[in-house]
Amino acid sequence: MIAFLGAIVTIAFIVYLVLAIRSKKKGLPKAKQQFLIMWILLGGVILLTIIDPNKGQTMRSAQPEPAATSQEVAEAEPAQAATSTDTAQASETKKQNDDQQVASSTTKTETASEPVKATEDKETIYVESDTTTAQELDKEAVLTYTGILRGSTFIKDVNVGKNDISITFFSNFKQYKVANPQSEVRNNDYQDYFSTGDEINKILMEESTRLLKEFPAANEIKMTLPFDGDTYSIDLQEDAAKQFYGGVDFDTLKASDPTGGNAEWRVQISNKYFNESERQRFVSQFVKVQ
Repeated sequence: MIAFLGAIVTIAFIVYLVLAIRSKKKGLPKAKQQFLIMWILLGGVILLTIIDPNKGQTMRSAQPEPAATSQEVAEAEPAQAATSTDTAQASETKKQNDDQQVASSTTKTETASEPVKATEDKETIYVESDTTTAQELDKEAVLTYTGILRGSTFIKDVNVGKNDISITFFSNFKQYKVANPQSEVRNNDYQDYFSTGDEINKILMEESTRLLKEFPAANEIKMTLPFDGDTYSIDLQEDAAKQFYGGVDFDTLKASDPTGGNAEWRVQISNKYFNESERQRFVSQFVKVQ
């Protein structure tokens, strides 16, 4: 700025000298000389301004800005602190939300692939969800199997429920012959078959027990066998049969005999109970005669 003013003063002084000399030569009045000098100086200033119009702005921009007062600094610091606090809180909230989402996803995964957990004091108890449905009897399989039972030739009807089997024998030989006209069985054969030994007791005891072993879904076996004016019947519940046979598990017997070897069946049932004394005990407990 000082250099700029110095330049203007120098130019004005030179112009003044030139005009003074000329005025002496030409004899111009002093007032006109001063007037002329003023306009020349003004024109010079305007000219310099036109040549560098941004110089004044540049000089003003170069000046340092006044430092903030201590009061302004004090007011700005709480605002910055509040902004930092808000940012920290927002970050913490986002982290908590992310953690909750991860926990929720993990819980769903564990629920889908692991047993349900129930916590009691310090001990963790695992509770398996029971998703199995109750078994039901396969009617066709039951009908096929009853065709090989003892006395099956004289079976009249087989009714298969969801968990029970009912078998009814012909009431007499005449009824059997009407249903099977092509059969070569004679009346004497029929009479001899059921009257020999304790054949009726064998059928009611052994075949009802065999059905419980063969079909785990069965929990009740009913048989009705009329002969010679009497009707022999049995309604054998699975729980009662288990108790009679010393707590045997019929499902285990079936599972241990996948190929029909019957080893466990013989050890736990047939060799031990299928004899005359045990049959009498069974008949007295389960068989009704009318």
